[in-house]
Amino acid sequence: LDPDFVLALTAQAELYQRQGRFDRQVAWLQRAAEQDPDNFGVYFDMLWTFLDLEDPAAIERLRRHMLTRVDEDHLNIAWVDAMSTMGARNPDAALEHIAWIYDAMGRLPFVKGIEGYLYSHKGDAARAREAFEIYDPRLFDPERWQDGIVDHPRDACLAGWMLINTGEEAKGRALVNDAVRYLEEELPRYVDHAQNWGQEECYLIQGDVDAAMAIVETRFEHRHLTGWHFYEKQGHYAPLLREPRFQELDRQRRAIMAEQRAAIAALDFTEAGP
Repeated sequence: LDPDFVLALTAQAELYQRQGRFDRQVAWLQRAAEQDPDNFGVYFDMLWTFLDLEDPAAIERLRRHMLTRVDEDHLNIAWVDAMSTMGARNPDAALEHIAWIYDAMGRLPFVKGIEGYLYSHKGDAARAREAFEIYDPRLFDPERWQDGIVDHPRDACLAGWMLINTGEEAKGRALVNDAVRYLEEELPRYVDHAQNWGQEECYLIQGDVDAAMAIVETRFEHRHLTGWHFYEKQGHYAPLLREPRFQELDRQRRAIMAEQRAAIAALDFTEAGP
């Protein structure tokens, strides 16, 4: 009815993203950017996709385009820098950007959640736990952590890893086990494809590589490829990365990403967008 309706364009883009067709997603996001060039939500959707495509040149193009709309010291540019350095496996630089963002946004707890992930990338469970206890203190209180699990099941497993590695192993394993119970028994009653909620990380923290591999195989089969690059950034994913089955899937994924990067490079972008 309205070919230029931005919400319809971004909805179509999201459908392609969920199918692992990032090239088509970016094409539809580009159309949305042409209609609404000050809609930074569109640019951040592009940013996450360029991270999935492992395309730093595209991220730099996106950053330059955003600088035609805002100044260098704008909060949105800081977010681009934080995410791009995280994607480049430079957690120290990302932490610097996140610290600035945390203060600039009025010290919102969700930013501490990102900080916790970055410290976990560094293998620093103590600093990660400090950040996560601000982000969601329920995850460290057995009387309240069920609500935290429902809201953030994957984060609950990572909080369990933090507990395990900061001297509270029994408590941490109990938290991870409760999160896995929710993911296996309760969540599937409400949504299909519950593997989207990060069970693979939970299973790896439990030490069950085969169960984690089964989730990854399902993800790949369904082309749920968003966030795949984070596997290489978390130390506790090392047993998964050593699996020949994972290495073969990752080889196929990298070929898909290379093909899609080439398709995006061939798009005829206008001055309205990157």
